[in-house]
Amino acid sequence: MECGIEHLAPAEREAQVQALSNRMRSILAGRQKPEWVFLCNVGNGGTLCLPPVNGETSLLLFTSPLLALDYLRAIGARGEARAVPIDAITELPRGWPELGVHSFCLNRCPRCKVVTAFLLDALTSLDSFLKIWALERASRFLKGQGLARAVFEGQKQGMAHMRVALEALRDHAAADNAHVSQLLALIALAQEDVEGRAAALARLNEFQLPVKLEVDDFTRGFSQGIVGLLATYELLRVPPGGEGAGSVSHEA
Repeated sequence: MECGIEHLAPAEREAQVQALSNRMRSILAGRQKPEWVFLCNVGNGGTLCLPPVNGETSLLLFTSPLLALDYLRAIGARGEARAVPIDAITELPRGWPELGVHSFCLNRCPRCKVVTAFLLDALTSLDSFLKIWALERASRFLKGQGLARAVFEGQKQGMAHMRVALEALRDHAAADNAHVSQLLALIALAQEDVEGRAAALARLNEFQLPVKLEVDDFTRGFSQGIVGLLATYELLRVPPGGEGAGSVSHEA
């Protein structure tokens, strides 16, 4: 997973590592745990693996079917996401070593060159897998938070800049965030980009949301999408009371 930490100054790197550690501990302490993991099924009953890197082939695992579908889309492969109950995850390592697969990647970004692989042995117990899950989730959250800030900076410069930033957020950290696709659909509507809007709406339909997000009324939908994105990346600031109560703003 590419976080960019190696390019930071020592003090900034230490702060990022601490933020990652704190986020990981918070995730592990929480009650929310994944109920499923997903594989990419491809033609003839095959399972998608990452081609050999440094002589090793890695099994591709995802914690959301949306991330699995995005991977297939990005590499131009046809297939589907196959769900595996989290309780059965300890059975996944069986048979793969005989096929030359000794490691796995979790929610790998298909558009980044960096590959982080873990030994299949980490799947032999649920606890060991959950530590990797928490690490990946914390890292992707922090990466997404930085990209979300870029979205709001882009908003100040106009919709074209905001759209580029939203696409970067979608492609590298938030393929499983419906508000990103909602905002892209609305911006495409304002730009009279029929193909771009159709693509964003198609992505949004993959979420199968129980409540439909607004994508026709620009003002209402844009506000809904912005607040949703701010909430996702914990960038909302709500005044505690007094003057301005009931309003929200976001961190710079």
